Amino acid sequence: MDLEFRLGEPHDLSALAEMEAAEDTARYLTVTGIAWHEKAFDDPDQEHTVAEVDGVPVGYALLAGLAGPEEPDRAIEIRRMVLRPEWRGGGRGRAVLQAAVTRADRVHKAGRVWLRVKPQNVRGRKLFLSEGFVEDHVEKNVFREPDGSYPDLIIMTQTFGTA
Repeated sequence: MDLEFRLGEPHDLSALAEMEAAEDTARYLTVTGIAWHEKAFDDPDQEHTVAEVDGVPVGYALLAGLAGPEEPDRAIEIRRMVLRPEWRGGGRGRAVLQAAVTRADRVHKAGRVWLRVKPQNVRGRKLFLSEGFVEDHVEKNVFREPDGSYPDLIIMTQTFGTA
């Protein structure tokens, strides 16, 4: 089954929040839930790109940094990317990432995209590297996890025209 992509809409709120609830997804995220997505929908600086199959949302990517001026070196963040666990594999995560990168480049005229990834998210890091992202630097002790730890985050970037 092929994924179809569209912009997210407020009626997607519960599906988006539900996707984040799986343990193997939630452990890589910070704040989750409907309220988090409501704020994103209300913010003109952010947008959801929803992946669906037969009209049912199965994944999404959230872009941020959209309200800035269109400059050649404009950076847009892929703030979040989630795919339902049962839809992982078969290149579907890659397709969601590519849709987000393409939208940042062609629609929002970004010069580059960037994202943050936890070091233990090996699968995500491999995907990002295979799609032309480079590990730029590490932010240390960024936030407090529920277990009291302070994880590092790897900043990865992709500059258009050089990938």
